[in-house]
Amino acid sequence: MKVVFTAIYTLFSATPPTTALNTALGGRFYPYEAPESATYPYCVYSMVSDIPDYAFGGKKDVSTFRVQFSLYSQKSSAVEVLNAYENLKTLFDGCKLSVTGYTFLSCIRENSVLYRHPETNIWQHNTDYLISISTT
Repeated sequence: MKVVFTAIYTLFSATPPTTALNTALGGRFYPYEAPESATYPYCVYSMVSDIPDYAFGGKKDVSTFRVQFSLYSQKSSAVEVLNAYENLKTLFDGCKLSVTGYTFLSCIRENSVLYRHPETNIWQHNTDYLISISTT
């Protein structure tokens, strides 16, 4: 949902002050995929699922979105990507997103996985958040 992605990017790029995550990534925060020429480190965020919750009478009243944030680093150790992860948690854990036309309900970190790609040696840290909004 476009308004959720807009709210995520607005929080990421909030000025003043620039968020610590924005600073750590040099502003490199991309929806769905990074450009081929992207400089490390960077973050890609994407919608994993859209889970509607229908109230009585069949009216959709709450939507929950699973959004994945994938942090990437090409450093030899995981320190850079782990520091970016700490900044991600600081920014999004329990945050209040301003979602135009909806009532924001919650942003909850659901899971997180760190790994290093065996062929490219690129560190990747994936974190999923459940973001719930309401039409009421």
